[in-house]
Amino acid sequence: MSLVDVKPNINILMVTLPLQGHINPVLNFAKRLILKGVHVTIATTEDGRSRLLKNNDVSSSEIKLEFFSDGLSIDFDRSDTKTLTKTIQEKGSKNLSNLITNLTKNQTFSCAIVNPFVPFAIDVIAEHEIPCALLWIQASALYSIYYRYFKNIDSFPTLDDPNEKVELPGLPLLEVRDLPSFILPSYPLHFKELLAGLYKALDKVKWVLGASFYEIEEEIVKTMDSLTPIYPIGPLVPPSLLESARKALQEGGSSSKNLDKFMGDLMVTNNPRVVKETSETEINVELQVDNGSR
Repeated sequence: MSLVDVKPNINILMVTLPLQGHINPVLNFAKRLILKGVHVTIATTEDGRSRLLKNNDVSSSEIKLEFFSDGLSIDFDRSDTKTLTKTIQEKGSKNLSNLITNLTKNQTFSCAIVNPFVPFAIDVIAEHEIPCALLWIQASALYSIYYRYFKNIDSFPTLDDPNEKVELPGLPLLEVRDLPSFILPSYPLHFKELLAGLYKALDKVKWVLGASFYEIEEEIVKTMDSLTPIYPIGPLVPPSLLESARKALQEGGSSSKNLDKFMGDLMVTNNPRVVKETSETEINVELQVDNGSR
């Protein structure tokens, strides 16, 4: 018996903010998981309830929506991002924890997948002893730059001079002006603190899944293998908007294999009998991703 013969009984919780650039990749990934037989629940903040429930694409899908308060009133102006990030970490985290407590009375989550911009969720998920995955919704290059900056892996200049050179593994020679704005002195400090919190909590994350093609960012991805690897699973956009992505995912390839590996990990975790009934050879072929078969 192989893993593909086992019907998955997997429940996944996804946590994100309801901002369009955040929720759309999560929704598209949720649909891909559902096609593989996974049950998906998306938890987001109350301020997104109205527009999400009116979204025909969501309401007609098998995605289950759950909402928690970010600690602010519905009519609060969330363009005040400093107050939003502070309040959601202090109060929203408690509300998310209460939601998970209620949800887990009736179901068990095999995994929780978080958006990078809700780092407080990682600690909450760890407290509930649910395996955690990070869904990186930007290029793997940005994941690598942030990682090396916040983990002090590589030397960075002071960032005050936009023309100063920055040399990082897997990337062409950059200037400070080329770096992501969140770490630049000209950008609001609370965004930098938000990402610092994410990378501090990264040791509680079991998988980092990236929204790009491995073949496009191969050198960058390889440089992360000895640190905290990122596994590209393909662009998280509707296939109708990116024909090449649809074709690549249909034909398989490294990004598709990474998603299969993630699914395989969850199936083995969720179905211990698979380990006993599947030969060692099959497990090696279907679960292990090495440098040559990514």
